[in-house]
Amino acid sequence: MGKLDHIPELTGPDSYFPGNIWCHVTDTIDPEDVLGSASFKPVPVDPLLPTAAETTTIREWLINNLKAKAIITHCLSISIQQLISTSHKVSACDAWKTLEDHF
Repeated sequence: MGKLDHIPELTGPDSYFPGNIWCHVTDTIDPEDVLGSASFKPVPVDPLLPTAAETTTIREWLINNLKAKAIITHCLSISIQQLISTSHKVSACDAWKTLEDHF
């Protein structure tokens, strides 16, 4: 086992995740940004009765947002991780803003 085995191999656009993180962290919409524009949580047309497609879209967004937040927090030391709530209600953008405010 080599000392660099823990680094993921980038084999193509599917294995490259920083752009996905950026979409969940940024709150600006810039069509010329190569990393992508902000990704906001989808809202159903009728909040009391979302369709199956809306529910699927919201779930996918939440999963991707939690992945982005996990990638951010796993790059931090334990003492800095304590600044960010582990609650699923805290988005990756909120976590990023907390770090931005402190540093």
